[in-house]
Amino acid sequence: MKRCIYIYEFDDKSIYIGLTNNYNTRIKRHLTDKNSQIYKKIKYKNNKYKVIQYSDYISEKDAKKLEIELILKYKNDGYNVLNKTSGGELGGCVLYWTKEKCEEISKNYTVLKEFREKESVVYSKILKQKWYSLLEHMQKLDMKPNGYWTKEKCHKEALKYETRTQYYMFSTSYSSAKKNKWLDEICSHMNTKKRKKKNYWTKEKCHEEALKCKTRNEFKKQFSNVYLKASRSGWLDEICSHMRYQIKPKGYWTKDRCVEESKLYKTKMEFKKNSRVAYEKSIKHKWIDEMKFK
Repeated sequence: MKRCIYIYEFDDKSIYIGLTNNYNTRIKRHLTDKNSQIYKKIKYKNNKYKVIQYSDYISEKDAKKLEIELILKYKNDGYNVLNKTSGGELGGCVLYWTKEKCEEISKNYTVLKEFREKESVVYSKILKQKWYSLLEHMQKLDMKPNGYWTKEKCHKEALKYETRTQYYMFSTSYSSAKKNKWLDEICSHMNTKKRKKKNYWTKEKCHEEALKCKTRNEFKKQFSNVYLKASRSGWLDEICSHMRYQIKPKGYWTKDRCVEESKLYKTKMEFKKNSRVAYEKSIKHKWIDEMKFK
């Protein structure tokens, strides 16, 4: 569905950029929706404003990309951007946040806390992809007075992170927890699985894991690294012989699901071999061109 970009500009150099498939309806809704940033700005601060339709109706993908670029442009120009996110976080624009784009955004910040609050979408993408190097230049130090980091506060802080690596990189409470030997206790919720040694996953060990699952899909989701090892080694059919074949319902393979599926494989050929239906769907709709393989 095509969408257009619209902009609310206020007399105090605040701005809001949005996209919609119905310009007139969306503009009216902003003025009546009490949760809208626009409504709050006009109702409670009485700012003068103007609203314009910035673009014609263009493809959803192009509209979302343009929204992202405009938000970044106005931030760099010193505007107070009212958008809660950086844009581009919905549907087909997930692929927009490449490592290069995330790096471009992160370079505008030196304080990690500010980056995390103002660019939550980019920050989440960086953590998900483990691109920690993009955050190293920022000031992770939020200095607290001596004695501030009690065991309870360290525990509350540790709960924000999934691994000790993340906790170490992004919180100064880590050093206090380590010094006081609280780490094992306050990090008990974290993923502490150790990486297996090279050649650990023999055919027999892969078979043992496969026997815990009833379908290939379950095997792939629960033990993705083992599944891929078996697939690349040509053991998959044999170790999955006890499983029942699970047919996906009609319409299951959407663009987003195909993209996520493709990320499991290093090459197009591997994608085709192990997930033929998703592969053929991606070829048919030309989504394959947007997928990245090594």
